[in-house]
Amino acid sequence: MDTYHTRYTPETTPPFLRGLLLAFGLGGILSGLFFRSAATLSLSYTGILQGKFWQLATYPFILGAPLSWWSLFFLALELLFLWIYSASIAEAKGSKSFFVLIGGGALFGGLASLACQSPLALTGLAPIFFAVLLAWMQQNRGASLLIMGFSVKAATLILTFIGLDLLIHLSQDNWVPLTANLGGACFGWIYSKLPTLSFRRVKTAKQAKIYDFRSGKPVLDDEKFMDAMLARISSHGEGSLTPEEKRRMGQISRKKSPGER
Repeated sequence: MDTYHTRYTPETTPPFLRGLLLAFGLGGILSGLFFRSAATLSLSYTGILQGKFWQLATYPFILGAPLSWWSLFFLALELLFLWIYSASIAEAKGSKSFFVLIGGGALFGGLASLACQSPLALTGLAPIFFAVLLAWMQQNRGASLLIMGFSVKAATLILTFIGLDLLIHLSQDNWVPLTANLGGACFGWIYSKLPTLSFRRVKTAKQAKIYDFRSGKPVLDDEKFMDAMLARISSHGEGSLTPEEKRRMGQISRKKSPGER
């Protein structure tokens, strides 16, 4: 049986996570379609002074731009990566703990942005996404991500991504998204350090694993991978392998026979 195949999404998604992602997606589309009417749901310092405290809960559902192919593309990309890195956390820690992560990331990000006292509004999923990234990184300490056949330390990649995002906002004086994303990331780190936030015990792996960047799932070890690839070749031919799979087979073969060319 072929146990290895290339995936771009998690194999399993808890129902509550599917519902949450659907809500984020529909909220983004509707807010982009009715852009001016949805402005009152985005988070602003002025709005909070006027008593619109619901904005702390509604701003992640707001697209922040009129509906266009470009805004839809970025919404889909945010939802995809939020899905990939939320699935393992939600499955491991349960719905209650996961909603603490999502709600805390949104709240910390929103409160951090209000400290700027800026007239600009905050919208979108970025603070939640940064909270999830930090929590995933802490849950999988020492893990690596497999990107185009190359293994990269997950912590290095995630921290570099967050650092570049903050530097870009800093260079453009975008203080609202900068502080919001930093607040979300800080909550993700706090969440991972407090065992009381976990409502389900999680068994941590003793050895670091390699995860597929596109699915967030552990990659098979070399021996199991080769067995799966040989089974696929036997059943469907060599043409059924992807270039990434062929590259990894070559790397494994060279490790086993270092003298061969």
